[in-house]
Amino acid sequence: MKIMLLNKRFWTAISFATFALFLVAVITQRYWLNVGVIILGLLIKKYGSPIIFLEGQQRRKRLKKRFS
Repeated sequence: MKIMLLNKRFWTAISFATFALFLVAVITQRYWLNVGVIILGLLIKKYGSPIIFLEGQQRRKRLKKRFS
């Protein structure tokens, strides 16, 4: 299970599933589904973002170090 949580494909799939759930909530006007979207979004931000956007974070660190 731990390997799965460190997998970029897993977090990308969760991101697309979250977006799909958001679209379903908007189209069907069942806005209570957005509670799940918010929870999934927070999980993605906390645990998935460092995995999905590794290159961008490394680039930001380099730029921050360069201009500091």
